[in-house]
Amino acid sequence: MRATVPRRPPEGELVTRILDVLPVTDRVFHDLRHTQPLVLALVQRVRRLRAAGRILIVAPNITLTRALLELGYQVELWQIDGGTLTDDLSELVVDRGPLDALLARPADADRYDVIILPYVLEAAAEHPAHVIDALRRRLHPGGALLVGYRQAGSLSNRMRGAAGLPTLPDPVFASNEMSFSWPALPACRTFGPSELTAWALRTGFQVIQQEPVLDRRAAMVSDAMGLASWLSAVGTHAIKAALPAFRDCVIATLVALPGAAESPEAPFVSVIVTCQDPTATRRLVDRIREQTYPADRLELVLIDASRGERWGPAPANRLVRAAKGDIVAFTDDSCQPAPGWIEAAVNAMSGWTVALTGPVHVDADDGAPFLDLPGARGIASDEGLFPGFNSFYRKQAVLDVGGFDLPGRQHGSASWGWENGLGHRLRARGYRASFEPTAYVYRRFVPGKPHGGWIADEYRHASQIPGGFKAVPGLGGLRHGIFASRRTFYFDLMLAGLALAVLRRRPVFALLGLPWIKVAGHHFDLWPPRAWRPSARIMRGIAARHAVWLAGLIAGSIKARRVIL
Repeated sequence: MRATVPRRPPEGELVTRILDVLPVTDRVFHDLRHTQPLVLALVQRVRRLRAAGRILIVAPNITLTRALLELGYQVELWQIDGGTLTDDLSELVVDRGPLDALLARPADADRYDVIILPYVLEAAAEHPAHVIDALRRRLHPGGALLVGYRQAGSLSNRMRGAAGLPTLPDPVFASNEMSFSWPALPACRTFGPSELTAWALRTGFQVIQQEPVLDRRAAMVSDAMGLASWLSAVGTHAIKAALPAFRDCVIATLVALPGAAESPEAPFVSVIVTCQDPTATRRLVDRIREQTYPADRLELVLIDASRGERWGPAPANRLVRAAKGDIVAFTDDSCQPAPGWIEAAVNAMSGWTVALTGPVHVDADDGAPFLDLPGARGIASDEGLFPGFNSFYRKQAVLDVGGFDLPGRQHGSASWGWENGLGHRLRARGYRASFEPTAYVYRRFVPGKPHGGWIADEYRHASQIPGGFKAVPGLGGLRHGIFASRRTFYFDLMLAGLALAVLRRRPVFALLGLPWIKVAGHHFDLWPPRAWRPSARIMRGIAARHAVWLAGLIAGSIKARRVIL
C-alpha cells in the first residue's frame, strides 16, 4: 500500500485560514488582513526557493511567521522594538532590539537558507550595500535574500511628488505611527530596482527576480473614511493592480554567489586559443609561458581554426564543457597578452564577477596597418564588448545560462559578435560582468587575402555587424551612435562632402574630406617623387576597402533594420 503525502494547502487558502483563527483583537486582525497581499507574495516566493529549510525574518509580522511554520519551515525571528507578536511566536525570537542594532551584530556560526527583509533596507541607517553584505555572511552557500521594499517610482510617490509633498515621511510624525502588522519603520531613503541590482552585484548576489507586487488591500475596514477618500483609495488600488510599474512594493529575490576568494588555492584556468598561423601561435605560446600566474594552475588548449569546423558558438561551448578550469579564458594567435594578463583577470574575478574583459591595444609591430579593416580598432574602455580574443568566464556560470548560443540565431552559426552576447545574458541573469583595465592584450589586425580575395571576406564581415549590434543591444563603442569606427565616420563624411560639392556646385563642401585624408594620408610619402606612385596605390587600396565596408554595412543595416555605417 502506497503512503499518501499530505497535501500542502495553496498559499491564499493557508493565509486566510490563519487569519480566521488568530487569537487577536479586531484592530490587530484588520491590520494583518490589510497587509495580507504582501504576506501571500512572500510565502509564494519562499516555496519557489526552498521546499524546506531554515528561515530568518527581520522585522516580522504574525501572519508570515505562522504561514511558514505551518508549511514546515524552521523559522527564527529578529524582533524590532515595538513590533507585535503572539505569545507563542515570541519563543522564536533569537534577537530583539532597534533595527540598526540588530543589523550591526557580527555574524555568528548560524546560517540560514532564506532571510526575509520586509521594508527593512529603506529604514536602515547603514547603507543598503553594507546591510546586504552583512546578511550574506549569515546565509548558506546558495542561500537567498527576499527583499521587500517600497520603490521610488511607485504611483503613491508620483502622486505625492505631483502634489508637492515629500516622498519620505517626516521623522517626527513617522516615529509616532503604530502598526500591528509589520513594525512601523520610518523610511530614510527611496530607491528602485536598478540601485538594488547594483548593490546586490557589488556584494556577491545574483539578482534572480525583481517583481512589483500589491502589498496591501485598497482600504482597511476599521478606518473611518469619507466617500471621496474611499473612492480615491479604491481607484488608486485598481490602477496599481492593472499597471505593475506603479505598485508600491517590489520583492527582489537575491541568491548568494559562491565567492572565489573563499577557495584555499588559486583557481585553475583553462586558456582556449584559436590558431590560424603557426608562427603567431608559437609566439603566443611563449607569452603564455611568461605569465606571472602559477604554471601548475594553467591549462592551454590550442584549436586549429584554419581547417575543419568553423569556429563559433558550438565548438566554443564544447570546449567550455570539456575544460578543466574553474575559469575559462579566450584569445587567439593574433594577440600578445601582457605578462600579468591572467593574474590581473583572476584577481578581478576573486569576488563574484563571472565574466570579464579588458583593453585591446593595436600591436605597434603590425606590418601593414594601412590594410587594416576600416572598422577594426582597439578597445580602450568598457564598451559592452566581450571579444573572443580577450575574455574570461567562470565555467559554471556559462553552463548555467546555456553557453554562447544567442536566442534567435541558428544553433552553432558563427557571425560577427556571437561571443558578445554571453556577457550580456549573464548580466541579465543577475551575474556580475566587468571590465578590467590591467587585463590587456596587444592585437594585430590581419589584413586579409591578397589580389582581390579580400573583397568577399570584408564585405561579409561588415554586413554582419549591424545584425550583431541588434542582437545584443547593450553593445557600445559606436561613434555618434551609428558609425563603426572613426575611420568609417570620416570616410562617409568625405563621400557626403564630395556629393554635396557636385550637387550644390560648391567646392567648399569637399573640405569635409580633410579628416579622412589626415587619417589615411600619413601613408602617402611626399618625398622622394618616385614614392608618389606606390603611395597612390596604397591610398586607392585604402579607399577601396572603405568602399567595400560601406557597401557591406549598408546591406547589413537594411537586413537587420539597424543602421550602422
